[in-house]
Amino acid sequence: MRPLEESLEEALQSALYEKNTIVANSLRELLSDVLEIKIRNLVLACDYKKALQCTTTLLEALPSRSTAYLLFGEISTILGDYDSSRSIYKNAVSIFPDEEGIFRDRIRRLTQYALKRRDPMKIFPVELAERVFDLLPDQHIFELVSRTWRNTVKLMTPPHELVLRQAPGPPGFYLCEHPFVKFASHLRRLTLKTASHPTAILETLARDGCTQLRYFALTSFFSPLFHDGFEPRFCRALTGLGTRLTTLTLCVTWNPPGAVLHLLASLPELVSLKYDYRGSAPSFMASAERPIPNVCLPNEPRKLKHLECIGPGWRLAEFCGIPAVAPDLVTFINVTVRHTVMCNFLMANHGVLEALQVESCDEQDHEPLHNDFLPQIAFPHLRGLTLAVPALCWYSSVDKLLDACPQLEELALSNFVLDDIRTFPQLPSLLPRLHTLKMDNLTCTSKNLLSFFEAAAATSNWPLETLLVDDAILEDGWSDTLSTALGQITGLRQLSISTFYRLPESHIRSFFYSAKLSGLAQDVRYLDAFEMDIKGNFVLNALLHSIFNEAHIAAGLF
Repeated sequence: MRPLEESLEEALQSALYEKNTIVANSLRELLSDVLEIKIRNLVLACDYKKALQCTTTLLEALPSRSTAYLLFGEISTILGDYDSSRSIYKNAVSIFPDEEGIFRDRIRRLTQYALKRRDPMKIFPVELAERVFDLLPDQHIFELVSRTWRNTVKLMTPPHELVLRQAPGPPGFYLCEHPFVKFASHLRRLTLKTASHPTAILETLARDGCTQLRYFALTSFFSPLFHDGFEPRFCRALTGLGTRLTTLTLCVTWNPPGAVLHLLASLPELVSLKYDYRGSAPSFMASAERPIPNVCLPNEPRKLKHLECIGPGWRLAEFCGIPAVAPDLVTFINVTVRHTVMCNFLMANHGVLEALQVESCDEQDHEPLHNDFLPQIAFPHLRGLTLAVPALCWYSSVDKLLDACPQLEELALSNFVLDDIRTFPQLPSLLPRLHTLKMDNLTCTSKNLLSFFEAAAATSNWPLETLLVDDAILEDGWSDTLSTALGQITGLRQLSISTFYRLPESHIRSFFYSAKLSGLAQDVRYLDAFEMDIKGNFVLNALLHSIFNEAHIAAGLF
């Protein structure tokens, strides 16, 4: 059966040929009404190319109708042809003087939208410039960034943050042994990556009057022969930086006994301490021979809340004195402890923990946490949980662990088979406060993932705003139903999805269409989805930018 508009167009041409003006005018009005309805349906179905063809036909059939000009301009804008949109609006201003205000308003909005898309930096908040430009950039970089960022940098106060990725100068140059190297006394945040002696760095900072530091991150390649990095001289130098240091990060190649306790004794205002030991693990005999020194700990408790000890060679005795010194500790991260040590720690601190991160299992711990352990405890204040366990030892405990964390707000799972987590599809009801869910290297069936998507979409008051699914392996493949269900999870602000498979264009279109109908497209502010399937496809890229017009599209999708 022929489309109705084709039959009407043929009848219109016959009436014009016969010079039957009355019939031709009636057919022209009827054809215009039919085309308008069809154009709007095509736009709703995201078939913009065909909609533009019908709009051209509408302009030819009834050029005296302003709706045709508005539709042509809207569709051209969606396809990124701003010049055609602006041209058609300008012509309409002279053709329809009674509606001049409408078309001039469209021209103004189009100009603003085009400028915004041409300069993507304008969609970022102004404060972001302060996070990117730690130092005033060189002139050649200064000219490459957008005008908005340049104006922001000009208005910035003198920088309070310094980042040195490596020591300047030729090989063998030691940063702090030269008198011309000076630090600004008003520094608040300092990040250093150098091969200089750490004590010399601290003494140079004290010499330059850097007593206002709140944040200090040191990555040192210096390897002392006798682990002299934490001699009393080093601790005294740390104290000389002032009493305001709250965050300390050390990435070093030495780990003398009692290092953490020494730091706590020297820095009274320390709130967060990260000690990343990048050396080799000592042998069992060598570790046993290294006694923990007696550290003169203060009588008053410290303010430490977050402690992260990474790397091999840590012993339980290193942390024995911490509970008495840091009663407010809410985050403790150590990736080498055994299950027995972890159980003891969780039993003692489960009532106050706010973050828990388990990155690996000990190779000798092949059994799950025993079944009578987790039911005994609850985590009433736990807000962040990260499980990155490649072994199978945790699977039987994950369900109980999630059930014990009713206040959980952030959850990250890595290297898991989701089908082994029985409560996964019930996350919206199990964790009603969850706003961030990250899943990396997961394996599951499409049925399990579909159940989760449908539950997330059906729970209207679930505050989930960030969903990241990276390198998903679906045993039975991605389906069109999954794409539709994903597009119905409204409220998401950040969405990132990647699979190991190339998806057909129909699956991507289903996601786009579902997101547009549900309102997800207007909610998302950052989108990185199906990169390998969209990249290089002009039609899908046009649909992507027209539907998710409020989102920042990841650079890899262009």
